[in-house]
Amino acid sequence: MLISTVNKIFIKSAEKFKNKFPNDEACRNHLRVFKKWPDEFICPNPECGHKEKYEHNKPNHRRIYTCKKCKQQYSIKWGTIFHKTQIGLKKWFFMIFLVVRKKPFFKTTEIQQYLRIKHYKSAQQMRKRIEEKVYAPDAYNQLAGLIS
Repeated sequence: MLISTVNKIFIKSAEKFKNKFPNDEACRNHLRVFKKWPDEFICPNPECGHKEKYEHNKPNHRRIYTCKKCKQQYSIKWGTIFHKTQIGLKKWFFMIFLVVRKKPFFKTTEIQQYLRIKHYKSAQQMRKRIEEKVYAPDAYNQLAGLIS
C-alpha cells in the first residue's frame, strides 16, 4: 500500500490534511470562503456583479448558485481546475497535497490506486491540471490557502 512506503513526517502531515478536509463539503466550504466569495456572493458575470443569489441543491449533491439579477448559474467549481469534472473535491484536494510535495514523489499510478480513481487517464488529467497551476507564474495566488 502507498502509505506504508512513506516516512513518518509525511504520514503525520497527511493525517492533518485529511482531518482538515474530511469530506467534499469541507472542501466546498474552503473554496467558497477562501477562494470564491470570502465575504459574500458576487456574480462572476463581468457585466453583472450582483450580490444576491438563490441556492439550489441538485440531486447529485451539487450546490448551484443563481444570480438574482442576470439568472446565470454557477457552482463552486466554476472557474477552477475542478470545473467540469465528476471526481469529488476531497480526492482533488488530496491529489494536490500529494502532487505538490517534493518528497516523497508519487507516480500517477500510485495516486490513482490510493485515491481509487477508476481510470488512469482521469488521474493523469487531474495531475496535469494541478501541475499547470503549480508551475504557473501566479501559482501562489491561485493555490494560496490550499497548500500548507
